[in-house]
Amino acid sequence: MHQIDGQAIDLPADSQPYISIPEREYLELRSQVGYWKAMHQKALLREEGLKQEIKEKDGQIRDQKLQDEQLHIGRR
Repeated sequence: MHQIDGQAIDLPADSQPYISIPEREYLELRSQVGYWKAMHQKALLREEGLKQEIKEKDGQIRDQKLQDEQLHIGRR
């Protein structure tokens, strides 16, 4: 059940309500779609790079802990 202008309208499940907007607004929205898709892709690439950086740092920390343990054991 959909409401339009305060009135309940029962539409079939496969039906989509249509909204009319000016062409200029439509073109602006279409332009924004491309921009935001590009920004999303850029963010995904940045996220992937940061995840890789975290893996590398975790490995460095693990290696440093192992070295510290070996030095500590060697001093006994």
